[in-house]
Amino acid sequence: MMIRWISLVLGFLCLNFSGVGITAPEEGNQLYLEARKYAQGNGCPIDEKKAKALYLKAADMGEPKACALKACWIFFGMRGFEKNESQANRELQALVNSLTNLKNSGDEDAALLLAVGNLISGQPGEEEIAPIKELALSGKPEACGVMSWVYSRGMGTYP
Repeated sequence: MMIRWISLVLGFLCLNFSGVGITAPEEGNQLYLEARKYAQGNGCPIDEKKAKALYLKAADMGEPKACALKACWIFFGMRGFEKNESQANRELQALVNSLTNLKNSGDEDAALLLAVGNLISGQPGEEEIAPIKELALSGKPEACGVMSWVYSRGMGTYP
């Protein structure tokens, strides 16, 4: 589970999903955006301590991107956290729960991220690829990008 979800988190933070518009609780989302402002120095001086505090507060409210950051910091022992895989696993489970709740309320981005997490788990079959393909066929650009990656690796194609 750990490697699977760390892969999802890294993809979520660093690759195609940085602009995914997951619908988080409004207050948590606002805290996340404010934290990002301080982390990047957008319109203010960079303040990593303030950014970290805001990210953690947003994570505590269930904001998915903040939960992903917190889990990575714990898993890799960054930003003042001691490396702790079991605590990172608990944080990742909270992220999965949050994404599942969002998916169940109709959030396509959360559905896509969960499908990618299942795809990364090892031996992907048509069952893991189907939700991504469905979103791609509906015209969701991020899903199209994932499907191009899937097809470039020979997955999801028939012999």
